[in-house]
Amino acid sequence: MALFCFLWVPLVGFHEHLAYRLTSWSCTWPELGGSSSSPATHVAVIADPQLSDFTSYPAFARKGTWTLGLVERICDAYMHRAFRHAVLAKKPDHVLFLGDLLDGGWQTGDPDVFDKNAKRFERVFRWQAAAGGGHGDEVSAASAASSPSSSSPSASSSAPKKHHLSVHGNHDVGYSAHGEKFPSIQTRHEKRFGGSNYVVQIGGVDVIGVNAMALDGDEHGRQTKETWRFVDEIGKNEKNRPRVLVTHLPLARDSYHPNSCGPDRFGPVIQPRFRNSKKIGGVEYQDYLSPESTTRLLNATRPVLVLAGHDHDRCEFARDVIFGDEFGDGDGDVTKTKKHGEDGDEDGSDVATETPANTDKPLKVTELTLGTFSWLMGNPKPSFTLLSLVGDDEKNKTPLARDEKNAAKRQFVATKTCELPEHLSGVWRYASCGAVSTFLLLILPSIRVTALFMRSDGAAIFARKTGVAVSARVSNGKVGHMKTWLALVTTAAWRHCGPFVVLLFVVLSAIGGGTLLDL
Repeated sequence: MALFCFLWVPLVGFHEHLAYRLTSWSCTWPELGGSSSSPATHVAVIADPQLSDFTSYPAFARKGTWTLGLVERICDAYMHRAFRHAVLAKKPDHVLFLGDLLDGGWQTGDPDVFDKNAKRFERVFRWQAAAGGGHGDEVSAASAASSPSSSSPSASSSAPKKHHLSVHGNHDVGYSAHGEKFPSIQTRHEKRFGGSNYVVQIGGVDVIGVNAMALDGDEHGRQTKETWRFVDEIGKNEKNRPRVLVTHLPLARDSYHPNSCGPDRFGPVIQPRFRNSKKIGGVEYQDYLSPESTTRLLNATRPVLVLAGHDHDRCEFARDVIFGDEFGDGDGDVTKTKKHGEDGDEDGSDVATETPANTDKPLKVTELTLGTFSWLMGNPKPSFTLLSLVGDDEKNKTPLARDEKNAAKRQFVATKTCELPEHLSGVWRYASCGAVSTFLLLILPSIRVTALFMRSDGAAIFARKTGVAVSARVSNGKVGHMKTWLALVTTAAWRHCGPFVVLLFVVLSAIGGGTLLDL
C-alpha cells in the first residue's frame, strides 16, 4: 500500500499541478532585436478556449445531464490550471483572446444559460489586476465590456486600462448570415465581453481588433458595413506606430500545401471551404477570409504581424507584401503578394493587381495562427503564445513612413509559442497505473481469497490461512454456519482488498478535490 502511495502521489501532483508550472518555467518571453529606449510590454495570447457546453457533445452530454456537468468540470479545471500556473505565472501585462470564448454562444438563446456560461469563463480566466488596475481586485473578461470598442479608430485607448481584449469568433456570434439574422446575439456578447472593432495602443504598438465574422457578409448588412467603415477609416489615418492585426479567421493564402504551415502543426492543413446563405445572404461557413477581404484588410491596416485563431492548430505563414513604400504612404495600396512555393522560393505570382510607383520594397508580414487552448477541441497539444511589443512612445508623432530608414532596423514585435501539458497523455498514465494497481491490489487478492475459500475444509482453517482472527466460537446449525462464513469472507476480502478501496478513494479525492478547489 505504501509503495502504491509513493507511486500515485507524484503522478497526480505532476499531472494536476507541476506539469503546468514546467510550461511556464521552460517558456520565456521573446526578446526583441534592435535598439529601443522603452521596455517591452508583454501580452499573453490565447485562441479558441471554447468552453464546452450542451452544444459540444450532444451524443452523451446533453443539457441537464450529469455527464454534461462532468465534461464542463474537466474542461474548466484544465484551462483554469493552465491559465493560472502557466500563463499568469509569466506575469503578462495584458491577455488577448482570439475569439471563440464559448463553444455554443451563437446557439444559446436562453439568457440564463448564456449568463451561466459567461460566468464560467470569467471564473476560469480570472486574474489579479496588473498595472493600471485596482490593487488586488479581480479583473475578468467582463471588464473589457466597459473598454473602448467603438467602430471608429479614434477610439484608440491607453492599454493599462484594459486587461482582457478579445475579438468575435464564429462560436461566439456566428458567421455573418447568423449575425445579421440574430443581431441580439452579438449585442449580448459585446455587452459581456466587449466589442471586436478597436484600436488599442500597447507598448507603443497599435493593436487592431477586427470583427472578421462580418467582413465577407452581405455588403448591405449592418454589421458588415459597420466593420468595413472601421477598417477603411484606419486606412485613411497616417500610420504613426507599428500595427498588429487581430482577427479570428486566418487570412486567405496563395498556398495551402501540407508543408506550408511549418513544423509545429499537429494535423493537416485545412483547405478553404466557403458557403454562402442563399436565403438571407452572408456567409454560413468559412475557414479563411476571402482573398478580396484579405487584400482590402491588409491595404488598410498594413500590419507587421497578424494574429488569428479558428483553426485550432498552429500555422506560421510569412508573406511578402509590397505597399506604396515599406510601411505604407497613407494611400493604403497593397500591390503585390509574392507567392512562396513549397520550399519557400518565390514563384512570382501575385494576389493583388494594383501597382504603385515604388514596388521594390517588400515588407515581410508574418501571420501566426494559434492552436486552441483547450484539450477538448480536437488538438491534443494545446498551446498559447507570448507576445512582446515595443514601439515608439506617445510623444513620437513621426509617421513610420517618414522614418523608414531607422524603423526598418528595429523589431517591434516578437512571439513565442508555449505548449501546454498533453492531457490525454496524463489520462493514459492514470489508466496504466490504475490497471497495475487494480491487478495487484484487487484482482490478485480476490483470486487468493477465493482459492483459500474453495480449498478450506472449515471456517477455522480458512480464518487461519487468510490471517483473520476468529473472535467467537463457530456457530452450530446451518444458518449459524452461513453467518460465520459470511463474516469470515467479508473480513478476509476487506483485509486483502481494502487497500485498493482506500487508494482509490485517496486518488479520486486528490484529483476531484483539487478540481473543485481550483474552481
